Amino acid sequence: MFLLFWMACTSDFSPPVWDGDIVTHGVQDSTVPQDTGWDSETVPTAIQAGIVDEVVTVVRVRWETATESRGRVLFGESASMDRQTDLTGMGREHEVLLLGMPADTQVFFQVVTEDDNGPTWLSPVDTITTGSLPEYLPVLTAKGTAPSWNDFLVGPVHNRVDYALMIDNQGRIVWYDDLLTSGIRLMRVSLSWDRREMLYFIAGPRGELETGYVTRVSLDLSETSQVSTPGVHHDMIELPDGTFAAIVAMEPGDLDAAPENSLADAIVEFSPDGSTRAVWNAWDQMADQAQSNSNWALANALDHDPVADAYTVSMKEMASIVHIDRGSGETRWILGGELNQFESMEGFEPVLLQHQFDLTEEGIVIFDNGSSERGYSQVVELALDLEAMTVDPVWNYVRDPSLLTLTKGDVHRFDDGSTQVVWSGKGEIQDVTELGEVSWQLNTDGGDFVFIDHAELYRGE
Repeated sequence: MFLLFWMACTSDFSPPVWDGDIVTHGVQDSTVPQDTGWDSETVPTAIQAGIVDEVVTVVRVRWETATESRGRVLFGESASMDRQTDLTGMGREHEVLLLGMPADTQVFFQVVTEDDNGPTWLSPVDTITTGSLPEYLPVLTAKGTAPSWNDFLVGPVHNRVDYALMIDNQGRIVWYDDLLTSGIRLMRVSLSWDRREMLYFIAGPRGELETGYVTRVSLDLSETSQVSTPGVHHDMIELPDGTFAAIVAMEPGDLDAAPENSLADAIVEFSPDGSTRAVWNAWDQMADQAQSNSNWALANALDHDPVADAYTVSMKEMASIVHIDRGSGETRWILGGELNQFESMEGFEPVLLQHQFDLTEEGIVIFDNGSSERGYSQVVELALDLEAMTVDPVWNYVRDPSLLTLTKGDVHRFDDGSTQVVWSGKGEIQDVTELGEVSWQLNTDGGDFVFIDHAELYRGE
């Protein structure tokens, strides 16, 4: 196990001190026939590959070239090497991390130098074996290989200790961090937009929300930094420009005109330059719903649509989901609760104490936590007609046997129509077909899943 904070790496290119086996190459054999146009000045030399000690599923590869060049590494669990890193920047000294490999696995890899027209030289193919996972990590049990996705799940697992995990579609842990700091409230783990860091969104303890922050951690766990995000609770996301958007609890602007000891939620942006902006505030648009001695809205899930540049937020206590224009802060629509703006079609039953959701082209898929009285949680899909302002139920899923989870809960709709359901408090994730059949299931005996993100490790650049 290791602490949340690490010393930053130096910027020079001195050879790493490897804790595991080292794979070292010399100059590639120039007698190997090459196609016309290949550039011997970009031969990758002094190739080194080693296991990152802090994350034994990560391989670091370094090499040099005689002239400035760019390069990448092809790699995988077989000689076909079906994965590749992004290109390095122009230079003579290069380093990449091979990510997404499981533990105790032979990894095949090959360095490729490139110019604007394609590859200029290939190194020989070599192999290195990843290490064994630490025994303290939670045990995951998967049934089958998920047919609907081939990226990676990223998220926290809560137990006596919080873990940040990356999991492949066979249920194997391919990246991990063990957070020993006691008393933290790790709400979400996400891969950064630039794919170079993991982001830990951490709310302050209840009653001390002003101490919330984001921790940025390099994928080899060598560097860390923090951004203060006071007031954050339940959920936060990173936008493409590096801005953090968060659910923040706020007091009313006029204390005398509001119920005693009441709070409500706002969507606040924390920009990279340190400035903040309140995009939307429930006090401005829903103050007539306020109640004393509580956060009467209790927003618990936040999403951003970069195409529409709009936020969607779940308001648990109001049984509402609100869609908001990011630029103007205006409410575009409200689904559910006393402020519902949609006409209900036949068969519609309101969701109860919902958490995460997924907007689709046709409507929205919601994790409906339900209540103790109802006795089970479910996933519901609602078709939304934004011109006629109607809502129509089109699909739902109740686990067999049913589960009731009153905390958290996540849902994701895949392109093939199947749905991923995260039964957070029960330590289970299911992929479910349109017919309600379970195609893949993941369980852990080491705690509870929270919110789950899907991430691609490389952009193919």
